Amino acid sequence: MSYLCGWPTPTGPCRNPTKRGQKCHLHAGPTGVDLRVAVRNVARPTADSTRTPRQRLEHAQRALELSRPPIQPAQLTAMMAILSEHDVRFCLIGGAAIWLHGVPTEPTKDADILIDREPNNLGRLAGALTAMNARIWVGPHEPEGLAVPWNATFLAQIERFLNLVTDHGGLDVNYEPSGLPHGYQDVIQGIVRIKLGELLVPTASLEDILRSKEAAGRPKDLPKVRDIRAWLKKTGIANPPNDFTERHQPGGKHE
Repeated sequence: MSYLCGWPTPTGPCRNPTKRGQKCHLHAGPTGVDLRVAVRNVARPTADSTRTPRQRLEHAQRALELSRPPIQPAQLTAMMAILSEHDVRFCLIGGAAIWLHGVPTEPTKDADILIDREPNNLGRLAGALTAMNARIWVGPHEPEGLAVPWNATFLAQIERFLNLVTDHGGLDVNYEPSGLPHGYQDVIQGIVRIKLGELLVPTASLEDILRSKEAAGRPKDLPKVRDIRAWLKKTGIANPPNDFTERHQPGGKHE
């Protein structure tokens, strides 16, 4: 029986042949962490041979998201507090960010953050993930996730995103979301700090979130795209100033 590497790449799992339980020569990095099991569960090819590797990966990722319970405000607060305590340079993006902006929208399954992948920042992120007891999410059949030793070297090998489960709920770490080819650098000018409890959470602007959602073009994003556009039409505010967001109390269907 032949085995495939399975390491995550921008076009899907690596399909280089290798031995059982090992990565191929291109992805046998110094961390000694093997994500074959996680990728096998997240991105197992379907019977639909017409799908590209990227489509199969996104289809499997969506199936995993549906199996997660919605994240609660207290869970979001706990994760944001830990990231802040470790001085991680990041911003909230995605469904939780839309809700934090006050847009009435459907509950989200996890918190999406966009990370500055500068090496020292990845080291601080590793500390925060360790404090959260973060594990790689591989599906409801293994709710505890796959434990890995978090460090900057390992995090630098990830190309686009990590789906995680933590002691405080689901967390997706993004490096290069759709529509934002330079990642964190594409949104840094528009970041606002929105009050969540006693925290001020760095949050991508609605304009940048909308740009990413529309670029992704996924059916699951259409309701949130409509919600953002309706909110911007109603308020006329694409990127509210900090004094507005600091006074603002998050709203939406979570409440």
